[in-house]
Order: sequence, then C-alpha cells, then structure tokens
Amino acid sequence: MDESGRVDDTRFVGMAACLAEEERWRTFDGLWRTALAVSHAPYLHMREFTTFRGPFKGWTERQRRKLMTDLLNVVEDVQIRMMSVVLRSADFRRLSEDVQRTYRDPYYFCFQDCVRNMSMAGYQYRAGDLVDVVYSRQDEFSTAFRWMFNRMKRSLDGDQLGQLAFASMEEHPGLQLADLVAYETTHFYHLKETRPGTPVRVPLARLCESPSARGGAFTYVPYWLMQLRTVPDRRAAQVIHNTMWELFDDWYGVLKEIYIDPVATWSLLRQTSKRSARDLESLRAGGQRPKVMFGPHLPRSRRRPWQRGPIRAIRMPNSRSGWDS
Repeated sequence: MDESGRVDDTRFVGMAACLAEEERWRTFDGLWRTALAVSHAPYLHMREFTTFRGPFKGWTERQRRKLMTDLLNVVEDVQIRMMSVVLRSADFRRLSEDVQRTYRDPYYFCFQDCVRNMSMAGYQYRAGDLVDVVYSRQDEFSTAFRWMFNRMKRSLDGDQLGQLAFASMEEHPGLQLADLVAYETTHFYHLKETRPGTPVRVPLARLCESPSARGGAFTYVPYWLMQLRTVPDRRAAQVIHNTMWELFDDWYGVLKEIYIDPVATWSLLRQTSKRSARDLESLRAGGQRPKVMFGPHLPRSRRRPWQRGPIRAIRMPNSRSGWDS
C-alpha cells in the first residue's frame, strides 16, 4: 500500500493497494526488477519520475515512456489485483467536527477503505489464508495505521487480515506498483478538475484495462458517500448502500460517480454486480463463509434482516457534473 498527495497542498488525496498470492508476487518482483534494469532505473517513484528528479534526472521523454511501457506490460502479464481510494481534501474538511476528530486525517479514511477492501478480496484465495499488509515506510502515520489495523482485525471486517508491516518502497516492487496506482488515480481527478477535457493518461488507461482492475477497483469517495460512511447508525448506512446496488438501474447516475471514468460505464458496472453475486455463491460452495460482503457482492436473499430493503426514496445530492504530467 502507498498514498499520493498531501492534504495541505493538493486538491485530492488517494491511497492504493495491490493484492496477490505469495507465488505471484515472486514472479512479479522478478519481472519488474528486470524491466527496471533494462532502463537502468533503480526503482520507480512517481513523484520523481514525473518531474525528472532523482535517478530520472536528465532522462529524455523517450526513455521515460519506454520504462513505463515495460512496467505496464509486467502488470498486464502477471495480473496483480489493484484497488485505490481517492477523495477531495476540501470535502473531508466539510464533515462535522466530531467526524473529523474521529478520523483526524483523510488518509485514515482511505486506509480504512483499502484495508477493508483487501480483507473482503481475501475470501477469493485459499481457505485459511490471511492478507498480510505491507505499507510504504514513513513516520507520519505508522503509529495510527497500526492502531487502526489492529482494531479492524477485531471487527466484523477483519477475518482475513494477518499482519501489518512497513518497508522501503525503493526495495519492494509491489510498493512501487501501489505508488503508480495511487498517483495515476489521484492525478486523474486533479486533471479532471483543473484541466477539463484532458484525455485519460496512457498509464491510467492501461491500468484500467487490466482484468484485475476492471469493474470498479479504482474508486472515488464523493462528499455524499463520505457522509454516508460516517453516520453513527452504521446499519442504516449499510441498508442504503445495499439498496442502491439492488436498484442498480435507478441509481446508476449516482453510483458511476464513485468509479473512475474508464470503468464507470453502465455495462461494466452492471456486469460486475452480477458476477460478484455468482462469485460469492462459488466461495460459499467451497466452504468459505464470509460474515459480510459489501456493495453488489451480497445477494438480497443472503442478507441479514437489517441489510435488506426496500428503501425506495433516498435523497442524495446531484452529481458533480495522455502521457502528460
């Protein structure tokens, strides 16, 4: 896992997580390091890569594009599962003072979402396997992240969580991939607001085309969803959330705001909703019984009584209607 942006000096902040089994990570690490070695790059760090600093100082645009192309080819070949969460810094500051005191920083909100998503995704792997999390080493949030992670392990969402560790991004290709995903998804919303009409950057377009990212792995948390996730009555919030997916055709105009443009088409999200229900049935047939699944994953017949609708009228606010760095 890694983050992108700073609350005080960027409009958007984001966090990304990449998930795979140990054997797949070993394959990925080898191919990623080979791609770096071919271009004589010691590592990938997007903040340095996009500004021609550090080991990329003096590079030509041709060199930069070749390295990025080779690395994206590795991502497509190995198919690491990728996910991200992005939110607007100003939206977080609009929340009530009590909520802001609880979360303290937008990154805590993103961290909680990413860890929960990884825990849910863990059910797709072998029964009994746990999801160990490695976060890019830094001193600012490590203590708070450990506290949040341990608390989530004891919660309803934490069945699949193992251990949390911190490591150097420069030494671990998986963290470099998380940095790439976090940067591209966060920068997408920055460009969308500051330079409307700018084509989707090539790296992000290719990440979105990856089978492991299609159908909603890259998400945005608009203000109304931030409010929904922080209401004191979590059961009521879950009912609303599940009902929106149950009435997908009616709510598509709102739901698509949560997903990045290249994967926010009706057909892709609808297909994801149906496929998720089938996947859950297959998991249960194999003996795995998750306590709770979110969004489209939980068929209505399998929900707990408080998770069922119908809620037919919910007032929500209206939606806010290349290679370049």
